Amino acid sequence: MSQLDNFAARGDSVLSPVLSHFTRLNIASGKGSYLVDVNDTAYLDFTAGIAVASTGHCHPDVVEAIQRQAETLIHACAGVVYYGPNVTLAEKLGSLLGYDLTSCFFTQSGTEAMEACLKMAKYVTGKHKILAFTGGFHGRTMGSLSVTSSKDKYRDGFGPMLDGVTFFPFPYEYRSPWESTPDTFDDVAVSQLEAFFETIGDDYAAAIIEPILGEGGYVPASSAFLKALRRLCTEKGMLLIFDEIQTGMGRTGAWFNFHHHDVIPDIIGLAKGIASGLPLGVCISTPELMAKFSTGAHGGTYGGNPICCQAALATIEVLDQCLHDISRKSHMAFSQLRLQLDGHPNVGDIRGQGLMIGVEVVKDVTTREPDAKMVQTIMTKAAEQGLLIVSCGIHGNVLRLMPPLTISDDELAEGLTILVSVFDECRS
Repeated sequence: MSQLDNFAARGDSVLSPVLSHFTRLNIASGKGSYLVDVNDTAYLDFTAGIAVASTGHCHPDVVEAIQRQAETLIHACAGVVYYGPNVTLAEKLGSLLGYDLTSCFFTQSGTEAMEACLKMAKYVTGKHKILAFTGGFHGRTMGSLSVTSSKDKYRDGFGPMLDGVTFFPFPYEYRSPWESTPDTFDDVAVSQLEAFFETIGDDYAAAIIEPILGEGGYVPASSAFLKALRRLCTEKGMLLIFDEIQTGMGRTGAWFNFHHHDVIPDIIGLAKGIASGLPLGVCISTPELMAKFSTGAHGGTYGGNPICCQAALATIEVLDQCLHDISRKSHMAFSQLRLQLDGHPNVGDIRGQGLMIGVEVVKDVTTREPDAKMVQTIMTKAAEQGLLIVSCGIHGNVLRLMPPLTISDDELAEGLTILVSVFDECRS
């Protein structure tokens, strides 16, 4: 590898060290489910750019849509003129979401989408306080960071967060914050939530929740818990915000995770897999609520960029062809992992939904003590065998598997086989 191809070494000199890196790989290209480094070594990518490359790398339909739009209109600012791609995308998203969730405000990222959701909730209700959940990750700008608690280091050193934020325990069954058994956990979680709502006033604007914790450990909330939250928010006059940045756009086997639960949020934030890697986010609500978010109260320069929106429209077309198969692939993945890792002394829990799979690694299954060090070892060894995976979790001890939604059965099985073999090497 030439010095010019050593992007990691060159980057050390010019890129801020504030950004952490899972690897020091020097990647030259990507195609489908693979990334290829400067030495032509291919890596099966179970990270998908942190659940962003939903259609894989450089899907030809997405590339063609980007190229076609780049020849027509690159940017004009949606606050200056109207143009087709963002209007068409908003129409399409509304048809996929249903339930009158048809009014869109486009942003450049997930954290901006969540900022818009929070600002909207406060503005339209005239209330200040926000209920969030422990382990949640909603972004790193100051508003979204104020409702984020997945890791202390994200908040340390930045001074006071926005006031008026209260955290309630996320229903994390494997590390239950309440006395319960597997048979009683859902009932206990709902009872605890109901008791909490009895203690709060009517000055809360909204509750914000990831239906499956992302950065916090790939932990799903049950339908019972989400339904209870919906009911209690309605009773308190609070809006319910679903952060579907990671769970949306087919990742869990439905277009949006709330479709699995028969729970309709008031506001939704989307990003990540929406545009196959181009920077795009969106805050979505009903026309009735959006009409109360007065013109000029919020805005932006790049949101709804034509190229990003055309990439999103092409992404939706590709995902529409594979959405029906995601649950089958999910069943295949969970079956293989549970069959081959059952009884492993360091596998505490295997959980998730769709192609959003978390494997919690522990020092001992009896004590459930987190083992972040082993996770680092597994990631390194997996990369050496051609598989890219990354970690998450409040203790840094969860491996998260988020391959492209277009991944083939053979590619999925190959990646899982590598992962299982690495686990076998790493028994403590």
